[in-house]
Amino acid sequence: MSRRHAHPADGALQALLDGEASLWETLRLRLHLRRCAACRTRWGEARARGAAIAAIIRSAAPEIDTREAWARFVVRSGGEAGHRGTRSRAWAAAPVALGLAALGALVLARHHPT
Repeated sequence: MSRRHAHPADGALQALLDGEASLWETLRLRLHLRRCAACRTRWGEARARGAAIAAIIRSAAPEIDTREAWARFVVRSGGEAGHRGTRSRAWAAAPVALGLAALGALVLARHHPT
């Protein structure tokens, strides 16, 4: 869409459809689509193609029971995979605990000057 009234390229419409167009380009394309019936038709066709492709992918993708898959992974890892998550959560809480301790020390220092 280099000129003011030029029709956007297919790639620009696809970028808009995929959410990859910049804010400025999105505004320009949407304004053009409001004014141009031919491009609205192209836009509708592109959306329909995308929906059809997504439906094919969804129908071809196997259903995965993630809980069952995780349970099999834990068993195959000898139980190590299940324990790592617990340790990670404990370490994730450490900075919060440290911050609260520092805040408590600061409050106590202000109320009880030495």
